[in-house]
Amino acid sequence: MRRVAFQLAFCYHIGFGIARDEEMSQLWLGRSKKERQDLEHEVDVVKREAMDLYFQDTTFRRLWDQGYVRMVSFDEHYREQGLLQIAVPHYRREIVDMGTVLGETHPIPLILKLKLASLLQGQGLLKSAEDLYVQVLEASKTYLGKDHPHSLQSMRSLSSIYREEGRWTDAEQLQQREIDLKIGLLGLEHISILSSMSNLAWIYRSQGRFKEAEELQSKVFVTSQEVLGTEHPDTLASISDLAWTYASQGRLKEAAELELTAAERVKRALDLNHPNV
Repeated sequence: MRRVAFQLAFCYHIGFGIARDEEMSQLWLGRSKKERQDLEHEVDVVKREAMDLYFQDTTFRRLWDQGYVRMVSFDEHYREQGLLQIAVPHYRREIVDMGTVLGETHPIPLILKLKLASLLQGQGLLKSAEDLYVQVLEASKTYLGKDHPHSLQSMRSLSSIYREEGRWTDAEQLQQREIDLKIGLLGLEHISILSSMSNLAWIYRSQGRFKEAEELQSKVFVTSQEVLGTEHPDTLASISDLAWTYASQGRLKEAAELELTAAERVKRALDLNHPNV
């Protein structure tokens, strides 16, 4: 019980999952039989460990680098459940609360800003989302480094904003920069790089640059098969992307053949009675 009380004191102190409230923090701290200095020590630990999280040589880090671990998209969950009007104020509150205790340039407030920007983008508030992405990108590059995951995610997200706004040159340049940095860090075959390459191909295709899009999508398709397997969802998505590019050029027979290949692989991957087949 004392441990739970201390955890509640910590959450109220930094505003994690609940509005920051020092009176409630002190109440639960007293019930935990711990001192104020113990609480401040835990805050210091969070500050240090969160700053080093992405650079620790751990099994989790290796699995992340190899593409086996992905971050849960809470913003996507809120969007799917129609809870955006509830989620946005909560994100804004947590950004302020946790930024007050941990610092505005700490990775946790920065990633909360990325999530909030994604929610705003989903609502069509592109300018507000763009401003947040730029804030995170500049802060991440300055305090964490240009190749930190927050910096790379900001580049990718900001590129997606530029795509929606039809700013193709800006979108392409930023997406290419993210790919180049990722290749230097993770190698050409990392799953997140393949996803970024697909985004760049989408930018090419949207401008009618079908040859460039086809070349990039073919590379993603071949590499995905080699790295992830022929029936992996990302591999199947790469088939559909390439088929769409063929269809956009009037190459309907080739597009249909690819879609048939994808459908056959889905059937092999799923039980024939699965509702999605």
